[in-house]
Amino acid sequence: MFKSLFVIVSIMVFLAIVLPLIIFKWGSSLHSNLVSFRGGYIFYFTCLGLGFMLVEIPLIQKFILFLGQPLYAIAVILSTLLISSGTGSLLAGRFSDQTMLKRLPAIIAILCILLIIYIYGLPMIFQTFLGGAGLTRVILSMLLIIPLGILMGMAFPLGIRLLERDGSAMIPWVWGVNGACSVMGSILAWGLSLNFGYNTTLWTATLIYGCACLVMVLKPAPVQQ
Repeated sequence: MFKSLFVIVSIMVFLAIVLPLIIFKWGSSLHSNLVSFRGGYIFYFTCLGLGFMLVEIPLIQKFILFLGQPLYAIAVILSTLLISSGTGSLLAGRFSDQTMLKRLPAIIAILCILLIIYIYGLPMIFQTFLGGAGLTRVILSMLLIIPLGILMGMAFPLGIRLLERDGSAMIPWVWGVNGACSVMGSILAWGLSLNFGYNTTLWTATLIYGCACLVMVLKPAPVQQ
């Protein structure tokens, strides 16, 4: 079922997103540095769409045992992740145009390091506080999720700002790519978690975010007009 669903969604994404990109070309008004890096932008926002869901879904599953009820885990983790990612998007607006390209790879690198720490550290934290009061476990869960949400929330708007500076004609495309890959990411997270475990899913998310970081490290500096 997982394979069939993933294949169907992949075909739909190809027909709705990739195929139009192959058929149609962007206008000549785009800056020259963007023309050579448009594939990098598409890959970057693909990674963000996949990565976010590959973090969100296994975290919800991991926190079910700690919080005691699936409903509590979904409510606490999902709401905290969405609110904190929105806060991260707001904080991203404080970065100047001159520092965006330097700060973005560092932000994603810190996110990857934090994910690795959580893969090994969450079991020990759960074991230590599992016998605590319900409110204590809820607050601790929120405190653990907030840093991840803020960092993931920064990655998307900073990428959009960089793209807007290079050539805003691509922004609708990357929005579509990101949304479509979020759907693919949810299915992929479900399949990986079911067949290989939640840690494998988080490792996959770390690898994908690492690829996004590498893309931004390799991004050429904008051409001065």
